[in-house]
Amino acid sequence: MSEPAGLAAFIRLSKVAYAAFLETPAGLDAARLAMLAADDIETVFALRYMPKQRGVLVCAFDQYTGPEAWCGSPVFALCNQLAKAKDSAEEDVLLISTGILNYVAEPIAFAFGLKDLGVSPIAPPNWNEPRLRELDALLRTRVFQVLDEGETKTRALTRLVDPTVRKLARSVARDALVRERNAAIAAATEAAARGQRVAPVPVGRELVFDGRVVREVDTIDGVLEGADPYTVRRLSRWVVADQRTVWWQGRVVPEALGAGFRTLGGVDYIYAKDACRVYLETHLGFQVILEADAASFADLGFGYARDRFNYFYHDQILQGVGQRATLDACGFLRGEATVIHSGFVLPLDADSFEVLAFSDATNPFMGQFRLKDRNGTYTYDSRKRLFATE
Repeated sequence: MSEPAGLAAFIRLSKVAYAAFLETPAGLDAARLAMLAADDIETVFALRYMPKQRGVLVCAFDQYTGPEAWCGSPVFALCNQLAKAKDSAEEDVLLISTGILNYVAEPIAFAFGLKDLGVSPIAPPNWNEPRLRELDALLRTRVFQVLDEGETKTRALTRLVDPTVRKLARSVARDALVRERNAAIAAATEAAARGQRVAPVPVGRELVFDGRVVREVDTIDGVLEGADPYTVRRLSRWVVADQRTVWWQGRVVPEALGAGFRTLGGVDYIYAKDACRVYLETHLGFQVILEADAASFADLGFGYARDRFNYFYHDQILQGVGQRATLDACGFLRGEATVIHSGFVLPLDADSFEVLAFSDATNPFMGQFRLKDRNGTYTYDSRKRLFATE
């Protein structure tokens, strides 16, 4: 066969009805189809809501041998489930072809009208029929053109499948992994209770459960006393938490709440928080920032943070910033009455301050910088020294 057989349909329903459909078991089936297509280089699957046309475009093709296979396929069933979810009276169209990329020229092509619960054949197709012309235009611009642009399969799927469906697919995959892991934990616990040798069960990044305790991999002892294997998770190289407890380098962080504990600011984080407290990570572990409001605290980057009351640099409250401040790409925090870099307050006018340039030979976050305010221009070096140049 010169090209894959496939199925395509355009089904009219409102965005509200489509969102409701995705919350049903049939919506989960759609997410599973997207997940399977992502793992199969021979299969293409598209499921995209078109707000302008007020409907859903469905398209799938691979090396099926004939239209009969598509009539019994999960994608055909999906189209029927979408038809049941319709909140409009229009009849829609579903096309099956042995050559979906060039179906107009194919001698074997079937078109169906989709309405309510059933399908009614309208073969041989009349290619001047308005519904088929609309479907043809959508296929060419929303599916075939994307594939012709030569993107990788993964990147193409991000344009072929709705973000909501992709998110749902990730959730389905994650839930399956959790079920598999939980079953392995239960089996290991039972085996250890019977005195049997247990192969370590991976329960997180560099975390294993031996049927009795959770251990950190590649550490001398590594036992996380009392850790719950079902909820334990690694948050960073040094930080592990379960639903009750937080560990830093294997030591319990006093009074930290494991449920909801998280680090802030990505891999280069220095802050963390739970429901009640904000923490600063130091070489000795986590220390509580007593003045910080956990509910509103947010990392800004470059060591800065803010809550609804104050701006912070590490554990220090910054004075003169006020409630309106900007942080630029070089790490200068300009507040209402002050300019600060790496925690150092610079004697510059905040209203007229600007960065003119930084040396290409140095770290752009550290200097050397050329600065300006209404009183002159300056050089600010990596040792936090400010020199007037005019």
